[in-house]
Amino acid sequence: MATTQTSETEDVKQELGTKLSSQSDPIVVLEKSIIRPYHPSDAEELARIANNPAVGRYLRNRFPSPYTVDDANFWINFNINASPVYNFCIAHPESNKIMGSIGLIPGEDVFSRSAELGYWLGEEYWGKGIITEAVKGFVDWAYSNLPQMERLHADIFEDNKASIAVVKRAGFLFEGRLRKAVYKNGKQMDALVHSFIREDWDAKGK
Repeated sequence: MATTQTSETEDVKQELGTKLSSQSDPIVVLEKSIIRPYHPSDAEELARIANNPAVGRYLRNRFPSPYTVDDANFWINFNINASPVYNFCIAHPESNKIMGSIGLIPGEDVFSRSAELGYWLGEEYWGKGIITEAVKGFVDWAYSNLPQMERLHADIFEDNKASIAVVKRAGFLFEGRLRKAVYKNGKQMDALVHSFIREDWDAKGK
């Protein structure tokens, strides 16, 4: 049984390795942004927009604060050399300048056909509909290109009202509350689990 579970996990990772391989072209082209792989030239702008406590306020502690150019270079190199690639830039559709990030944390073992969605956007780009459009586009891309993926979920800190609104507008459904699951900046918070499964995507007509 353990061998079967390991095989299923590796099958999904192989699929992700094929579809999320490093490439120069955008994987998603939208009206307000493109979603593309990271490039070394993104480092300074990435550090500039990420070095903001407001951006990291509702992210996990592994997101550096302060966020330096060295941190940016580390993250970019990590993703350039990753196989498969899970994390991408949200970039301006005309200037190609990085505005934020979006990606997947794949599940393991019996959760191998699900993945957690994560994203952030530079503060100067908030309130413009960019991230909602990006989430919708990325979800469409994931289900179109990863046939073994059955579930995408976002676990959002309860105080992050803006992100909760984003996933709801993108079609995610509230599943449940993980009570006092998060400790961030001296405060204990619930995590609110939202999901968008393949059946939801099929029902909306792809």
